[in-house]
Amino acid sequence: MLEEVKTFVHMHKLSSKGHASEALLTAAILDQELRTAILLKMRPSLSAIKQERLFEGYGPLAEFGDKIEVAFALGQIDDSTYSKLKIIKDIRNKFAHLPKQCTFWTREISLLIDKFHCKEKATQPQIFALMAQECFDRITGATTEVAPPA
Repeated sequence: MLEEVKTFVHMHKLSSKGHASEALLTAAILDQELRTAILLKMRPSLSAIKQERLFEGYGPLAEFGDKIEVAFALGQIDDSTYSKLKIIKDIRNKFAHLPKQCTFWTREISLLIDKFHCKEKATQPQIFALMAQECFDRITGATTEVAPPA
């Protein structure tokens, strides 16, 4: 429990550093939730070592994009969530790889946010947060619906 609190505090500090850290942190959280959703469809007795081989380093499910594809193929996310997660992944990649300081209003990022086709009156950061929250809710909803009894 103490480790989770430390992680939360660290994430909060990161998120206060700007748009790039918000996008990177959001993608990391969604990545972890996809991992959980995928694991629910796998053998319950899959060892930690085998999980690590799948999800870490050069494993076949180490990348966020790979988890999106597999979660969709397993029926853990629907078409809408799949599309939104792909855009979030692209936004994360832009923030991580653009050679300059950028924000949600930077042209390359703004064009990606427009792909959400959000009908609500909201700023670019608000749209990103709304879409990310919707994805999070759908993924965690899938994991709680399918989770075996404790």
